[in-house]
Amino acid sequence: MKIFTLIASSIIFLFNTQSQAQSTALSTATPLTIDSVANPNPFTLISQDFQNQQSLPATASCKKQGGQDQLPMLTWKNMPVSTETFVLTVTDPDAPNGHWVHLILYNIPKTTTFLNAESLTRYSLGINSFDQQNYTGPCHTMGKAHHYIFTLYALRQWFPTNPPLDDNTLQFVLSQPNSIFGQAQLVGLA
Repeated sequence: MKIFTLIASSIIFLFNTQSQAQSTALSTATPLTIDSVANPNPFTLISQDFQNQQSLPATASCKKQGGQDQLPMLTWKNMPVSTETFVLTVTDPDAPNGHWVHLILYNIPKTTTFLNAESLTRYSLGINSFDQQNYTGPCHTMGKAHHYIFTLYALRQWFPTNPPLDDNTLQFVLSQPNSIFGQAQLVGLA
């Protein structure tokens, strides 16, 4: 009986040691996604009009503050391999309500590699927080700069255009498993 207990204790000790080593290795490993294996270069959004975490161009501001409500030039690289369509949002998390949508532009074909002010007439416009189907530039009162987050989502699905996409519907779709292949962000200040 002592030999059986000794063997059983040794097996349990070895099993626990191996499980702990595997658990530690898994918890410290870099997560891999299907896209990171297929495309090791990061999906990146950039602009010729402003640098990440820097001021937006004056033309991107609202007309009330002397701007032109003009979407800055945006380009991207290393899109996820399985992308079918893109959605661009511009949001302000510093707004008084904590989340203000300046733009939802969707049904952007996967063959597209840049967006500019003219893109607003080429692709589908969703309803922003101003209850408009347009890009409305930063228009906050003076004080601390706000962060305007330009997010490009690489998606597997196209959206119906009637009714126009709104933020609630978009957030619901984005929350579904496997709906996003990747996303890239660029932050402008104003």
